[in-house]
Formats: sequence, structure tokens, C-alpha cells
Amino acid sequence: MVERLRGRAASRKWAALADYSAGRLTLAQIGRKHRVDPATICHWARKEMLPHRRRGRPRRTSPTPRQRLIIELARVLPYQEVGERFGITRQAVFDTLKRCGLPGKRSSG
Repeated sequence: MVERLRGRAASRKWAALADYSAGRLTLAQIGRKHRVDPATICHWARKEMLPHRRRGRPRRTSPTPRQRLIIELARVLPYQEVGERFGITRQAVFDTLKRCGLPGKRSSG
């Protein structure tokens, strides 16, 4: 069966697929914006052979305010102390630095 959309339905489809390709909105948000079911958007994308989207939560582009504080303190204090101040382990401090793309130093304890 060949799918043929005309007029507003066709423009709605292409607008929804443009949002899908941009990747800034979730399928639910795109669906609400264009008044289309999220499954329909997936179907359209598959039919148009658009690349699949990654699953899960979008990656952060910048550290949260709490992570910024951890980074600032980790530059001057041992990771153990920073962890104690925030109620996390020194490994979690190191992971925060690594996730933010900063070089980690070995703490002396």
C-alpha cells in the first residue's frame, strides 16, 4: 500500500521529520507539537530511512551547578575531601571530572 499524504498532512509529516532529524526534542514533544502520535513519527522516519535515534537520555553539554562546584574544589583539594563535602566517594569525584572531559589527577588520600 502506497502512503500518499496531501496538503496539511504532508507538510505536518515533513515538519515532524525535520524536528525528528534535528534531535533536540523527544518523540512525545514532537508528537504534541505536530498533533501526531509518536509511533507515527517513528513509522514515517523508518519509511524515509532516516537514521535511528539513540536510546535514553540526551547527553548534557555542560556541567550542572553542583558538578561545577565539585570541579572547582577538585582543583585545589584531594578528591577524598571533596567527596566528603558533597557526600560522595572520591571515585565519584573522579568520574565527574572524567565525564566533563577534564584530566583527573591521582589524589594522595
